Amino acid sequence: MFKTNQPKETMEKQLNLTFIDNESHCYLRVNKETFFQFKLNGSEFSKYSYYHNNNFYLEEDCDATKFINIVKNKGYKINFVNRNYA
Repeated sequence: MFKTNQPKETMEKQLNLTFIDNESHCYLRVNKETFFQFKLNGSEFSKYSYYHNNNFYLEEDCDATKFINIVKNKGYKINFVNRNYA
């Protein structure tokens, strides 16, 4: 058996997502293309989430968690960015 000194290449699927905090509520912003990439439908989420300017804003308490679990179950690593708009 031959050993090589070359690192084993792995392609980890990653997704960058932003949490938006406006002091009264927090939302996970997901662009339209990313949302539909996971074969999702807006009606699967609560009335507290909304769509605006080509982005879905998923309410943090249940809808954001639901989306995050779907993405992680598909093997993605999520990188979060937090934005505060007070």
